[in-house]
Amino acid sequence: MGKVKVKLFAHLRQAAGTNEIAIEIGEKSSIKDVLEMTIKTFGPDFEKNLKDTSTGEFAPFLIMIGRKEISSVKGDLSTIVMDGDEISLLDPIGGGIK
Repeated sequence: MGKVKVKLFAHLRQAAGTNEIAIEIGEKSSIKDVLEMTIKTFGPDFEKNLKDTSTGEFAPFLIMIGRKEISSVKGDLSTIVMDGDEISLLDPIGGGIK
């Protein structure tokens, strides 16, 4: 057993009403487990910001475990998290000139 800190940014922060939360994890908890626990904590309005409502799949956003970047689209959501990890959930940055 352990704890991770989940830091929320942009619209995720607004949906949760806070900028971070501590989540209790088990010995082999994955980033997907942490995301699901965060959704359970903040409810369906928060879930709409993380998942595509028509498919139930995670929407595109960035996940950082410490300095390691994981994409919700191409990343490995089965990555195991460790006691004391700091996980950041961020909107992907887009835009620029075409």
